Amino acid sequence: MFLGCSSESFLSREDPAPEEKSENKDSEAVSLDYERIREIMNTIVNDNQAQPIAAHYQFICDENERWIYRCNILTGEIECFSMSSNKLRLLSSIK
Repeated sequence: MFLGCSSESFLSREDPAPEEKSENKDSEAVSLDYERIREIMNTIVNDNQAQPIAAHYQFICDENERWIYRCNILTGEIECFSMSSNKLRLLSSIK
């Protein structure tokens, strides 16, 4: 997911921020290339948004019946639910 992206690509050891210079002169300060970080994050977000979300369940129901069938597409399991008092109750399950 982070191909071609390492900490060395946007970290530089040169030109530290002024507050880092004054706090500790003995340690080597690090400044970040925020524009590069922003580009990397935008690329990751855009790539993930382009991928479709895979459905795990398919629901089948009839408006005249109180039964709802749920099929797990990954495992093939089919469950039958009954709707009563605005609650679903599992009636049976078949694998």
